[in-house]
Amino acid sequence: MHPHDGLEERIFAALEGPWVLSRTIPGHATMRGSARFLRLGPVVLQYWEEGELRLATGTSMPARRDWYWLLAPGHLRIAFSGASGGPEGTLHRLHLHPGQGAEGAWPLHAEDLHHCGQDTYLGRYHFENATRISIDMLVRGPSKHYAIHTVLTRTWPMDPDTMDIEVRYPW
Repeated sequence: MHPHDGLEERIFAALEGPWVLSRTIPGHATMRGSARFLRLGPVVLQYWEEGELRLATGTSMPARRDWYWLLAPGHLRIAFSGASGGPEGTLHRLHLHPGQGAEGAWPLHAEDLHHCGQDTYLGRYHFENATRISIDMLVRGPSKHYAIHTVLTRTWPMDPDTMDIEVRYPW
C-alpha cells in the first residue's frame, strides 16, 4: 500500500488539469478567469490562476497567482510559490474528512488557519464532487477584515467519482 492512499491521494489525483475560476470578495472585488493544476512530480502540483479582477470602483485589471499543492502523509499541503520558483512555506495543511451526512465519495471538507504576522487566514475547503471545489478564506488582522469566496469548476467531463471543487476566500 502506498503511504498516501486514502482521501488525500484521491483528491490530489483529481486536481490535475484545467478549471474555471470565479471569485468574490464581497464589497471589494470579483474575479473571473481560469486555473490549472500541473503535475510536476508524483507528489507535487503547481496551481496557477489568471483572469480579470474587477474592483468595486469599476476598475479592471489582469490578475495572476500561483501556489503548490503537495501530497504529504495524511494531508495535502498548500505552499507559497517561493522566490526560487518552487514551493516555500505553508499556507494550509488540509486534513480531509467527509461532510456531515455524506454518503459515498462526496463531499469532503478541510479547514486550516495560517498566521502571518498579526493577520490570520482561515481557509475552509469544500470538495463538493469531482467537478467543483469551493474555498472560503476569512482574513482578519489589525487592518484586514474581509472574506474571499472562490469556486473552481472542472472544464471538461470527468468521472463522477473523481471530483468537483469550489474555493472561497473571505478577505
